Amino acid sequence: MKKAALALLVAAALYGAYQYYYSDTLTAIDPSKWNQNGSVTATSAGLTAPDANGGALISKIAVPDGSSEYEVKMTLALAGSGGAYAAYLRASPDARSGPSPQGSFYSVELHNPTCNGSACTATIVFNKRVGGVLTLLGSGQVPCRNGSVLRAVIHAGSILAWLDGLEYSFIYDTDLPSGQGGVGAWGTPAGNSISRVDLGPLDRLPPYPLNPQTIGISEFPDHIDLQWQPAQDDPNGVGAAFYNIYRNGAFYINITSTNFSDTAVSPSTSYTYTIYVADYHWNWSGTPTTFTVVTPPAGAIDPRRAGVRPTGSYWGAAGENIDMRSGNLNYTAPLLKAMGRGGWGVTFALNYNSQVWRQDSGGTWKLGRDLGYGFGWRLQAGSITPFWTDWSVHHYIFIDSTGAECRLNVNTNGIWSSREGIYLEYDPATNKLYFPDGSFWVMGAISAGTEEDAGARYPSLMQDTNGNQILIRYHPGLGVTWADSSARINEIEDVRATGSDYYGWRTYKFTYNTDPIPHLTQIANYIGTSESYTFSYSATQTLYSPFSPPTAFGTVQLLQSMNLRTAVDLVP
Repeated sequence: MKKAALALLVAAALYGAYQYYYSDTLTAIDPSKWNQNGSVTATSAGLTAPDANGGALISKIAVPDGSSEYEVKMTLALAGSGGAYAAYLRASPDARSGPSPQGSFYSVELHNPTCNGSACTATIVFNKRVGGVLTLLGSGQVPCRNGSVLRAVIHAGSILAWLDGLEYSFIYDTDLPSGQGGVGAWGTPAGNSISRVDLGPLDRLPPYPLNPQTIGISEFPDHIDLQWQPAQDDPNGVGAAFYNIYRNGAFYINITSTNFSDTAVSPSTSYTYTIYVADYHWNWSGTPTTFTVVTPPAGAIDPRRAGVRPTGSYWGAAGENIDMRSGNLNYTAPLLKAMGRGGWGVTFALNYNSQVWRQDSGGTWKLGRDLGYGFGWRLQAGSITPFWTDWSVHHYIFIDSTGAECRLNVNTNGIWSSREGIYLEYDPATNKLYFPDGSFWVMGAISAGTEEDAGARYPSLMQDTNGNQILIRYHPGLGVTWADSSARINEIEDVRATGSDYYGWRTYKFTYNTDPIPHLTQIANYIGTSESYTFSYSATQTLYSPFSPPTAFGTVQLLQSMNLRTAVDLVP
């Protein structure tokens, strides 16, 4: 037995984890391992292909189980825009894609990554070449970054593609029953390369099903909350990737998190849920977990009520409001008001609601989030989030600057409106949220990646009836690289904005630290007013529930202080 193979077996036995059978940083091309086709060059940074037609490396190493089912993982160095990068599946020894394709293959290709500051997007392309004919199987736009990892998997007739942990394809095709994996590129600019390739066998064992004893259920007239302990894969598996949820026998949603709130339910109604666990190689738990929930009748009270509502009854002062019905303590600090002409403006407030925990028959629920302002805190003018059922939107939830939630559940010719609160209207075709005074917000920022509020929309433009505008720009979300993909405000520009050719126009600038979730450390203004703040946070600490016995919920950082600066901070 060769030493490399023996090392893999020993590692699997010791650590019980999925093992790739061959890895290469491509600083040199080993002809005993690769068939080289066309023009590619191994460099100290990995594989490059400046030539317009490029080339490919197709593996000579047999898959250990003797099959043609495996994974090709490709790590990309993307220092700039341009180039095309391909992972090959079931390729013939002479295969290559690009302007001068040859051989036979399936390929998952990333075309023309376009980088603009912190944002980077590319086109993902799925090709097949059989009998000299190149066929496009699918394509779409995807986010990318320097260091993006593309994983292409062939499982029976299924072609799967994951980019930075997110699934972007499930294509079925059986024209090519066999062939090897590989990588290739063409038209790569200086600084860009394939910095690593890993070839791995197909994981054929499904993850373990969810243990029904670990599923917590809380039911209300208008929503059902579910939570469970993370599913486990087999000891040598690639890991559980997501959960497929069926409701009343029909597919409902797939999610990567271990909690889910179904807000598309009715009072006094029975719902049966079935949850399957899937891994990264598209193995499904053979035995699903099924259970039934009956919602209580209309009028049952949800003990949680966050924010300050127009119809609520509150006691308190100096920004503190205690809800006389739910007991929630809300603290809202209006930090700044972005202005238009004529006195119109919009307030951005920092808010905290005490009901970030709940304990009931479904267990202990952590309802607080950290969006960049410390656990449980928000800083915003407002946000809107869609809630889905059977592939269509069931309703939207608007959250205002105090954290109060307003449901938009009346759909009139595609315009969604509310029957409570401030009576909003939302047009998803234009992403415009309309207010009773005639002003509107364009909800152009979408929280993405692994943000704890992924899917929520935030205003990028606000406009009153006279055409006055306020512009808001946001930082990239966690795990993605494009701007306007998180709740973390970068800049606010209103009619008072100042600027220069280099920095552009801005009224307020928000600065964040380098924590795993970047936290706001400063708000500076450029207009000579007093709205300039600094923020500090606790060290990372274990988060425990407030109930007995306490349960640990990972680690967090807490907002410790907010200070109004005595001198206006003008960033050059």
